[in-house]
Amino acid sequence: MSSTTNLSSGQVPLTPRQQLLLDALRDAGTELSSQDLHHRLSQCHQSIGLATIYRQMRWLQQRGLVRSRLLPTGETLYAPVDHDAHHLTCVLCGSSVTLPVCPMNDQPLPAELRAGFLPLFHTLEYYGHCATCRSAAAESEASPGPPRHRQAAPPSRRGAHHADQAADGEPPTNPSHPAHTHSDFA
Repeated sequence: MSSTTNLSSGQVPLTPRQQLLLDALRDAGTELSSQDLHHRLSQCHQSIGLATIYRQMRWLQQRGLVRSRLLPTGETLYAPVDHDAHHLTCVLCGSSVTLPVCPMNDQPLPAELRAGFLPLFHTLEYYGHCATCRSAAAESEASPGPPRHRQAAPPSRRGAHHADQAADGEPPTNPSHPAHTHSDFA
């Protein structure tokens, strides 16, 4: 499958590496970081350096083929622009829940506000405190003793590779903070 991007100057064909990255994102079905892409491609015996992946993801984003989302941890996740997903993200623990619908689909950007701007994609993030963190804070306030401070955890992602996995392949456990589910923001 060959893709091109439509810029005002015309069609720009993708290089084989750019196409490989775009295909890997589409096949993943979820957002991936550059490190996740590097790991997936390495497992498939595709050799692309991490620095090249960073550069190519930026190029694909600038051409409107890939959207990015910056997490509270500073990590950037990428997805094809046709994967229109928006999130509720906890600033305390980093958990992120995908909204089932895009609240912006019925809200087109009026031409008078665009002032000649050509939108390529949009992101919508709501930041706040999940139910688990709010509950833990309420318990902490109710119990006597010194206050306990939470350390921000990396956000949960649905990909197969987690950079914080233990040597045995299992993610590390934190008994003081239960796993998040989709109901955490309810």
